[in-house]
Amino acid sequence: MMYILDCDGQITLEKFNSDTLFANAKLELTNIELDSTNNYSFNFKTSNFRLGEKTNNPYQLAASKKGQHIHFIINNNPYSAHYSPVINKKLAESNNVILAFLARSFHESVKNNDAFYAARISNNHNQLIQTKIEDAVLFYSRPKGTYSLEDSKKILLDFYIVNEQLLPEYNINVSIDNQTFNVDTWSPFVIEGLKAGTHKIKIEITNQHGEKIDMPFNSSERTFVVTDW
Repeated sequence: MMYILDCDGQITLEKFNSDTLFANAKLELTNIELDSTNNYSFNFKTSNFRLGEKTNNPYQLAASKKGQHIHFIINNNPYSAHYSPVINKKLAESNNVILAFLARSFHESVKNNDAFYAARISNNHNQLIQTKIEDAVLFYSRPKGTYSLEDSKKILLDFYIVNEQLLPEYNINVSIDNQTFNVDTWSPFVIEGLKAGTHKIKIEITNQHGEKIDMPFNSSERTFVVTDW
């Protein structure tokens, strides 16, 4: 499905269906270690998914030369990419909302019920408190950073909704440079037609009456840059 965002048809958003190669991929947390200075070591295990392997990239999107990886997000801040199943992070003592998910080499998230880890984490007198996320939460992923003019021909738009089933009727509103439109599903998209410069993107989830749903990190906003070289 193609969405036209402006009257000239210069900017378009195309939904694409992910391959089914990773339908059985799994990301499992095997252990968390915490030291006295609030440094955490997250130990993961992957199944049916190889970190570092190159993913088929039909849209020729900007991709990591290091291959498939784990996106690790803290409190909806920009993700860090990890190519090892052991991830070390220094966290605040409380209020850490964590999402980790398997990502193809071109950064698209693997969207199945076993391919992510999400929890609220805090430290109470050097005692780790880990709580499963029970409500729906929106996380931003891509676009991110700076794109060359060549890489900007097709740019991935991707985000993650934890516990999507708790939102039986909802709309996803995406604004690119203040041009707002609706998409009909949680899916990856390809943006085309962006010119060189700084661009702003916003993702917001509303109910069927157009009212913003009360959920963590809704709305999510970012800026990214397209260079002229």
